[in-house]
Parts: sequence; C-alpha cells; structure tokens
Amino acid sequence: MNGPATVTSNPQLGWGTDKNYADLLAGLVNKTGDDVTWTEGSSSTSDGGFMNGTGFETANVANTPLPNMDGRYAIDVRIGRLPTHVGTFRGKRLYNRIYNMLKDCCIAKHDPSIPGYCEKTRPECKKQCDLENVVYSNGHTTYRSDSVTSLYVHYSYFNDQFYPGIQDLGFQMVAKIYQAMADSDENCFYWDFPGTRRTYICYVASRVEIAFATNGGPIAGVLNVELIWNKKTMPNTWNCEKTQASIDGMMWGNRYRFAEVMRWPKDKILPFTFCTDPPCFQQRLKIEEPWYEGKGCKRLDWPNGCGPNSESYNPGYNCPPVA
Repeated sequence: MNGPATVTSNPQLGWGTDKNYADLLAGLVNKTGDDVTWTEGSSSTSDGGFMNGTGFETANVANTPLPNMDGRYAIDVRIGRLPTHVGTFRGKRLYNRIYNMLKDCCIAKHDPSIPGYCEKTRPECKKQCDLENVVYSNGHTTYRSDSVTSLYVHYSYFNDQFYPGIQDLGFQMVAKIYQAMADSDENCFYWDFPGTRRTYICYVASRVEIAFATNGGPIAGVLNVELIWNKKTMPNTWNCEKTQASIDGMMWGNRYRFAEVMRWPKDKILPFTFCTDPPCFQQRLKIEEPWYEGKGCKRLDWPNGCGPNSESYNPGYNCPPVA
C-alpha cells in the first residue's frame, strides 16, 4: 500500500527482500553486538513478509503487525514535520512545563474506567493543557506574550500495573524530545526588540508519538500528543530532518531506563526515530493488543545511508549511535 514516505534513523527495519533479510540480521549484530539466531519459522517470505514462528505470515503493510524481532523491543518515536510555536521556552524550562502538562492531561482525575488510559474525548481526562505566556513577535519592532500553546492528548496508554514506572518514563521521554527540538539552533531565531535584550524564539514539531513495542506482543505504552499555538505559526521554522539525530541519540542513550522498567536487556531495546506525516499518527489501537499501523502510513524499506556495513554513527545520515 502506497503512502507518505518517512525518513527513519535506523537500518534494522529493512524488510522486503531476501537480501534485506540478510542485511537485517547483519544490522542487528552490528548495532546490538549480539549474535542473532532466528528460527526457521521466522524466515522471510516471497512477498516480503515474515513468518512469526507459528506459521502465520505477516506482511509489512498497513493494519498488519510488524514482525517480532526475536525478543527485541522496537520503540517508535514519530516526529511530525508541521511546526508549532513555543516562544522563549527551551531547555529545562520547556522540559518541566511539558512534563507537568503531560501529568495533568494524561492521568485520569476522576474514576478512570481503564487504568493508564486517557485521551481528550474521555470525560475523566482533561481536554487540553496550556503552555501560557508564549512570547511572539507582533511585527518586527515589538513583542507580546499573551499567546497560548495547548497540548492535546490524542492517545495515552501505559500498562503501569505490569511495568511500574512506565507511564512516568513515557512522560519524561516526550518532554525530553520536545526539549531536544527547542535546544537545536536549527529551530530557533533571534529577534531584536527595542528596549530588551536579543530574544531567542523557538519552534518544535506539532505532533509527537512514542510507542512500544511496535513489533509484536501487547502494547506496553503509547503517547500520541499534539501542540497547537493559538496564533498562526510561520512556515519553514521547524526542521525535522536536521533535528532527528539529536532525538535519536537521546533515545539510544536512555535505553537503560526502558530496560530497568521493562525488566529486559538494554541491548534488546531498539529505538526507531523518524520524521513523518499525519497518516503515521493515526492508529486505531486496542488496549492489551499488538500494534497495528494506521492506513496510509508506510516506512521506507531501507533508510538511505544506513547500510549493514556501517561501523560508526554517521550524523550525515542519522544512523543509530553505536552503544
């Protein structure tokens, strides 16, 4: 099924042909340091799918689970290409505000019908949480701070009962993702307003989603959020592809935290960070069921520049850091 192309940072999902299957194994060995042994039932199929060990063929198409990577957890970090405005918020200041907004909007306050589950349409959850006093230019000579950037939760579910602490870790990671965006000079611009010091105004992705595991088994956690400014965001203010490397590096550097909470080896937790478009943020998920991709979302079969022979981190192509 054709759909919007995505740019991804990791080579491990290079399904499609027998060569890609062999490359996948080599890539996993290269990136995790493990020897990878697949059962006969996990072999690739003629149409580019996989057998999952039970004889059930799984093709890499919409509405079909991705193949299980033999005990490896795939953690998706999806970053939208459309921008939104966060003003002078960046660094720890932005992290703290986003983190607190997530705790306020993603935790049901009144008799939750499903523990760990929230979205803006549920009566026990807040519809939105606001980042107030967002500075912006009122023309080129003056600034104002009477604007608001609101956080909307499209889907939030964490199996905190089975993995204690996983929900809070998800909140922290999304807050860190937004912090990494605003901390990148690619996404911030100086404004010289009369009577004040130079003002650094920043932009971030409007959409972010973190989900795991996306390659088989019941979902442990999903957080799909959107930031919307109540003014018009200028175009070409946010560059996803140039920011992706820092987000990916942050995720790889925090694998040990997922390992601790999920009680799983760090080298079997693989982040997949990629820039993408609206269809890849639209899934119809069910609690305690495997991940199903939304209609119209398609990953690249093999990310450009991240072949299995890569021996080191390549920031030019945003290959995954070597742990």
